[in-house]
Amino acid sequence: MDKIRMVELHQNPQVVRYFIDFARIASFTLILLALASVAGLVYEIPLLAGIFPSKYAMRGSTAVGFILIGLALLSSLNQNQYAKRISLSLSSLVLTLAITNIMQFVLSINLGMNNWFIRSTLDNHQTLARRMPLETAIAISMLGIIGILTVLKRILWLRETCAVLVLAIAMLTLGNYGFSLDQMEQEVLVSNT
Repeated sequence: MDKIRMVELHQNPQVVRYFIDFARIASFTLILLALASVAGLVYEIPLLAGIFPSKYAMRGSTAVGFILIGLALLSSLNQNQYAKRISLSLSSLVLTLAITNIMQFVLSINLGMNNWFIRSTLDNHQTLARRMPLETAIAISMLGIIGILTVLKRILWLRETCAVLVLAIAMLTLGNYGFSLDQMEQEVLVSNT
């Protein structure tokens, strides 16, 4: 009940409780999916590395970012100062990881960051070998910003804007992924004829 009273705006406590439960479920899901992908990459299990690992294996830095995001979200649900500091630190790490990946694109360099985290042969086919996709890096940087602003309780409009942009990027990425699956299916049909 303590968490429900912490709401600054006059909101429905039942709705707040649902959002807290949803955030907890989302953070555990994100952590478990990232850990499964890490296990798939480390132990060379294609089924765990990605949905279609021959085309779409999760990068090591992306998995590390997802784990950090999930842990930051979990710690932000606790209201003591120690948990807030942990959440702020994890969100700052997420932002640093994402900005470093974005800078690789801007400067046209590859620091090999994924080799720092996880070495795997499951994603060697990619032209930008082992680099986090740009749209993923942008979305993860926004999630880091959201985490920082949530703990600091500042600049609400920026936090909400970042949240909407993360959703837009996720929807566009899913659409692109669906289009890619359609293209793969058409290639298979053409090669079988």
